[in-house]
Amino acid sequence: MNRQDELFAAYLDGTITAADERELAAWMAGSAEHARAFVEACLREQQLTAAVRASARRRSVEIVHQRAAEPPQSSRRSKAFRRLLPLAAAAAVVAGWMGWQVWNPPPVAAYLSGRLGGVTVERAGEKLPANEHQPLSEGDLIQTRTGGAIVSFAGEDTRFDLGADARVRVRSLRGRKEFQLLSGTVSAEVAPQRRGAMLWLTDDARAEIVGTKFTLAAAGWFTRLDVTEGAVRFARHGDSKPTLVKAEQFAAADAQGTTGARSIDEFETAPWSVPGRRTPGFEHVTFRSNRLDREIGVNVMLPPGYDRDRHGGYPVLYLLHGMNGDEHSEAARLGAALRSAMEDRRLPPCLVVAPNSGPAFPREPMFANVMVARELTRFVDSRYPTRAQRGMRVLCGLGYGAQQAVILSLFHTDVFALGCAVDDTLRGGSPGFRRLGIHHRPRPRIQPQLLLLHTDDHGDDARALADYLNETGVETDVTALAARHLDDEALPTVFVEALATRLQLLWNRPNAR
Repeated sequence: MNRQDELFAAYLDGTITAADERELAAWMAGSAEHARAFVEACLREQQLTAAVRASARRRSVEIVHQRAAEPPQSSRRSKAFRRLLPLAAAAAVVAGWMGWQVWNPPPVAAYLSGRLGGVTVERAGEKLPANEHQPLSEGDLIQTRTGGAIVSFAGEDTRFDLGADARVRVRSLRGRKEFQLLSGTVSAEVAPQRRGAMLWLTDDARAEIVGTKFTLAAAGWFTRLDVTEGAVRFARHGDSKPTLVKAEQFAAADAQGTTGARSIDEFETAPWSVPGRRTPGFEHVTFRSNRLDREIGVNVMLPPGYDRDRHGGYPVLYLLHGMNGDEHSEAARLGAALRSAMEDRRLPPCLVVAPNSGPAFPREPMFANVMVARELTRFVDSRYPTRAQRGMRVLCGLGYGAQQAVILSLFHTDVFALGCAVDDTLRGGSPGFRRLGIHHRPRPRIQPQLLLLHTDDHGDDARALADYLNETGVETDVTALAARHLDDEALPTVFVEALATRLQLLWNRPNAR
């Protein structure tokens, strides 16, 4: 029997001295593994001897009652009773201590390692550079600049790989582990969890992990979960029933809802160009995106009386589609109303460009945004007679496309003069969206302008977002549309009327640039 076994036996027997008890406590405090082994040994001991201890306790109670009812008979029975009382007391102490350990478990030891250049840990309001094998505590905020930082745990094969510009809050290391992904991406391998499913939170959703490999990304306006092995329960905040996301599936959540579990392969092979369809009034063209390494489909409507040699060229209105859409979605829906407005001279003659901006909730959303802001605009300016300057470009989006329109207008102020969003206005400026602006958006030389158009369903969110953006210096206007929702038949007409009024002011200014 080694020294630790002797201390353990003495503790259970109740014969441990004060010095030995201090030695045992120091042994457990020196390692999370020691503490865990001691608790597990206590539990095994409890399971193996529960029946014996229960019988002993019952017998001791019977003896007490007998002693109370009978006169003393012999010194032998008195000695037996005195021997049983310490055993029963020791059993009660051990059971109470183990119950306290179950309800108040010691924290799991978590450490930082990997490439820690630029990584900081903020604790109690103080931000310090991270060190190799630095222990983490509840409440810590980890921030990375480049990828490569790793969080690992003592005694289990669980690790997190933090991506670039990730911000992770350690919420709990007692009981089940809890973390909050404020922004960025984390990829993880999670061993089976004995203290309950690990919990990851973002602004949009929660993910409960028992044992799996997954990647979680918080983009600032949506959350995406990809599962490689095992399964994860995923739900948007406020939803009572989670979605079970299995291996080779993904799910996403934003201000409006969740996608449900979808095949990763199906998402990755989703078309970015649908050339087999034709939309009346538009010509279908394609260009190669080097950023996405894909052919991108684009529908372009030429204005009435189109003149390729027009002096000064045409302004351009870009239309972004909603979830599950493509380059034909908004072109078919809004094309007739836009052409009619140009024919009636309510809308200045312009090119209308409807690109395929890809499936909703991509793994790298900024890549798709750069494709629209940089590659698409260059392609259009090179192919058509446009007025290739910021003041002559307006970006509009509906539904999920509205989120992209807001983000692109804020991050690419040198490209677009105005961003127009119809509904789906980022939950009125969610905490994740606000952090995105604070930590990533450069201070623009020219402040962007936004026009938020909303149906009856989204007035509160639009006004809340406008209030926040105006406070930060972004000129934002709100206009209510006479439509109940995005699918209302009246939407194309009222949308074009509201947009045409603003574009008349923007594009007819003598100093538009």
